[in-house]
Amino acid sequence: EFQNLAKGCSGDFRYVKTMKDTGVSPPITGLFLLRNSKPQKIEDYPGWAGMTPDINQGRGKSYLYLIWRTWTDYPRAAGKVVNGH
Repeated sequence: EFQNLAKGCSGDFRYVKTMKDTGVSPPITGLFLLRNSKPQKIEDYPGWAGMTPDINQGRGKSYLYLIWRTWTDYPRAAGKVVNGH
């Protein structure tokens, strides 16, 4: 059973479902939750492979994204700090 990540907040429910799929390449090796007062783009985060659309859309206040890296992105980010992560 999934738990609503936005429990107690107005608006749509939010869930994260993790899956293991050994057929997908390259695998995700890092994931973090990114909150900002302004819209963000993946290009602003070198060494990271992708990000979700704003999962806080329609709630106001801040922008919220999941951002991830893959094994192939890791060497580019090694030794670099990206916004404190």
